Amino acid sequence: MAYAAVASLSHTIDIFLNYHQHSISPQLKGAITSLRKHTVFLQTFFDEFPDKTDLWEEIISEATYMAERIIELQLSDSLLESTVGSSRSKPEQGKYQLPYGFEEVKRVSKEIESIVGELKGTKTMDGPDDELIEIISRLRQGHEEPLRTIAIYGEEGVGKTTLARNAYNDPLIMEHFDIRAWATVSSEYDRPQLIRNLLRSMKVDFSSNTENKNGLVRTLFDKLKGRRYLIVLDGFSNFERLNLNMFPSENNGSRIILTTRSHVSMKMVDHFHKVGFMGEDNAWNVIRENIFKGDPCPSQLVSAGKMIARSCRWVPNCIEVVSGILAAADQTEAAWEDISENIKFAASDYGNRQSRILSLAYTYLPHHLRPCFLYLGIYHNINVSKLVKIWVAEGFLNESEGKSFEETGEEYVEDLVRRNLVLVTKRKSNGRVKRIESDIRLFYVCLNQGHVDSFIHHINSFDKQAMPMELKSCRRSIYFDRPEGYDFLEGVYGSTIRTLVLRLGMSNHQRGFRLSIENASLLRILDLSNDYNYDLSNAYYFDLPEEVFELFHLRYLAFHSGFSISEAISNLENLQTLIIHPRDSDCIFTNLPEGIWRMPQLRHLRVFRFELPSSLGALEDLQTLSRVVDFTCSREHLKMIPNLKKLALFYTNMSRDYELNNLIYLEKLEALKIEVDCSFVGKHNMRCVLPPKLRSLNLCGLQLPWGDMKIVASLPNLQVLKLRKLACIGKTWEISERGFGKLTYLLIQESNLEHWIMEPSHFPRLKSLVLHHCRHLNNVPYDMGKIPTLECIELDDDSLLHSAKWIREHRRSLGYNPLSVYYKDRFGLREVTSEVGIRK
Repeated sequence: MAYAAVASLSHTIDIFLNYHQHSISPQLKGAITSLRKHTVFLQTFFDEFPDKTDLWEEIISEATYMAERIIELQLSDSLLESTVGSSRSKPEQGKYQLPYGFEEVKRVSKEIESIVGELKGTKTMDGPDDELIEIISRLRQGHEEPLRTIAIYGEEGVGKTTLARNAYNDPLIMEHFDIRAWATVSSEYDRPQLIRNLLRSMKVDFSSNTENKNGLVRTLFDKLKGRRYLIVLDGFSNFERLNLNMFPSENNGSRIILTTRSHVSMKMVDHFHKVGFMGEDNAWNVIRENIFKGDPCPSQLVSAGKMIARSCRWVPNCIEVVSGILAAADQTEAAWEDISENIKFAASDYGNRQSRILSLAYTYLPHHLRPCFLYLGIYHNINVSKLVKIWVAEGFLNESEGKSFEETGEEYVEDLVRRNLVLVTKRKSNGRVKRIESDIRLFYVCLNQGHVDSFIHHINSFDKQAMPMELKSCRRSIYFDRPEGYDFLEGVYGSTIRTLVLRLGMSNHQRGFRLSIENASLLRILDLSNDYNYDLSNAYYFDLPEEVFELFHLRYLAFHSGFSISEAISNLENLQTLIIHPRDSDCIFTNLPEGIWRMPQLRHLRVFRFELPSSLGALEDLQTLSRVVDFTCSREHLKMIPNLKKLALFYTNMSRDYELNNLIYLEKLEALKIEVDCSFVGKHNMRCVLPPKLRSLNLCGLQLPWGDMKIVASLPNLQVLKLRKLACIGKTWEISERGFGKLTYLLIQESNLEHWIMEPSHFPRLKSLVLHHCRHLNNVPYDMGKIPTLECIELDDDSLLHSAKWIREHRRSLGYNPLSVYYKDRFGLREVTSEVGIRK
């Protein structure tokens, strides 16, 4: 009974305050006194509102019993030690400055304070929509106001970041602000790194300013000046170091959002918004909607579902993950009750309930997904194609009938997405997932569970003792950021190591390193590509040691070019993936030894640009080949790569025949990119016959007549077509015959097209139309609006905007599905509303 629990706690506190007020520290006395005030309120609440206490019985009971247990069991011994009798000498005053248990009392006092706040009604969360509406209103009001700062604050786990993210991505906000940027703030507060993250969020190139702090500040200031902007600094705590002068303050309604758990000075913030804990009904509504999408919940699941909501109301930012667990579970009463008990038990651990609840996501994963999920503790932001290649190399995936390893891996990714364990940050033109990111909370779940299972071990180079340790973990991720540190990376050894991922901090760019790999003969994965670094012009590079070519078991190798590759690479008989990134923008060609064509297991070869030798060995498993320079597609060459699925070709000139008509013999080819150097001037000789299984075609600089699109239109499986940099030339494109039957995505970029004549039947399944730098085109064809499947039009030219908006309104009058119109400029992409349009 909650009332009895509160009364008992109140009595226990009175005893301690009466008998030990002179022997406890002022800090502890203050914490317990504060707790006493909360118990007085709770007792009064039960007396005055007996009809409102039923929903709070269990929550209040658990919290107060926990507080009483901490005070009695953890503090009584240390407190009684000073009053056991006159025969014992009086302890020194310093012993009680921070007595054992102070932090526990402080923590549980905060827990009960949150309950009290909610009961008072001053901190009650009426619903996520209400909170979101308030934040959006604050952001949009005052078009001519100076820069304002909004602090979203509250306890850990109450959903501050979720609320900020929902506001940040709201269509009204995207339309209202010219430019938006989001950065998560580290606890150390590295200001230059914060600015870099903001610039990356805005997709701004800052390569020339990476070493100059003032240059970074100036770049940020210049990009924001004259624009109405929204900046989100997530997890900010070092307010004394916040310098708002790096953001231009103009009377245009710009805003900064800070999410924080810290006390915020009134001098720093113009508006405060406290996020409280979610109500049980709201939590249940969110869970039910996430799982059943508006359909009714089966009656036998309601009781367990509401019990789960009661536990999750304390940690609303875990609700998405819990919903994923429930959605993947058997829809039976027994299954839900089992999950309910586990979540209730996890939520009872007040200090760790968020991490405990999130850890259940791993517990309820099927065994085949567990190692794949834990890998996100190494890469928390990664391209799916890379992740799947690594899973294949690790041996996590199995080929099933009719599916390749890679297809199975993509299905695993989709499963993790459905379970709300990863976020989709980017999709491909065909709608498939291109890049994923793990929430930082789930990243730490993977990291911690990986350590427990001896699956992952992170080494920070600042820890000198960590480097040479022999570890049980099969996978090591080394973060190397030692400004005054070693040029020789030592200690990378261990007979148990299967995977080695190396990253370097920003202070180490433009420095060379020698990598030592000792006693790592079982290594399968060696990733030196530094995936977290988005600025390739400052890519880190290494002298690749010769012992790498002795790693017989190596299956995945990725690094930056800039040095010769030994013929000994042919010793890597089990290598499946070889990726060589360009070291810098001046890296034109990479010389590959002929030994690469004697690697029978090779599945993926990706190099910035390289030439093939005149004679090839048979690579029957090869699926990816990119980017080959001036490749002559002779029958003899193509016979050596019969199972190729992805091919990228680059031609420096088109003065001779490269036999592209033979491409039809690549019967399994699904994605093809052909690019011609834009600097080439002369007669183009580009006639090709394309394989029928082709799903994606990317043409760049070919200068084909628009009439050649008849050949492309005849492809029965083509879904994505990208025409870049004068891929086709001519003023008129008239589609007079059968159109593109399965095409869903069409991009035309840098074209001299003026008139486009088409009918809706030519693009019966088109979903996305993208027109970039089509300065001569008169208008978007009005018949586009009659394509029922069309979902969005993306433009970067004001002259096409009127016709696109007319098409949207006309579709609405026809009763078709809604059409979104997006406008892109150097500050990003935003949706155009009919009321607002593009603001100059």
